[in-house]
Amino acid sequence: MVQVQRHRSTILDCLKDPDPSVLRRAVDLCFALINDQNVRGTMRELLIFLENCPSEFKSDVASNIVISAGRYAPNAQWHIDTILKVFCLYSPDLKFQGVNNWWKLRARPNDPDPHSSHFFHR
Repeated sequence: MVQVQRHRSTILDCLKDPDPSVLRRAVDLCFALINDQNVRGTMRELLIFLENCPSEFKSDVASNIVISAGRYAPNAQWHIDTILKVFCLYSPDLKFQGVNNWWKLRARPNDPDPHSSHFFHR
């Protein structure tokens, strides 16, 4: 996967391709390449893509952004900001699995501090 990382910018550029099969592969690769070091930049590009992507991709992209944000969030504020951006960009159907899981975690009444590092369950 390390060798593929050096092609991350080329893969991100493929998110602008009009061919749905290229888009699907690029989206899948983008999420596979996210790690602690590139999460901010990759998510920024994926949020831009979510804003204008074809409708058949929106649910998968939104859900994977939420899941990846929870897995690789550098801090609580970034995590919340990213989730809110997804809500703003993808409001027609908030029933997808990633958001449901996120809300369940946020709504736990016995969680002493939802902003602590254990909240992200890395």
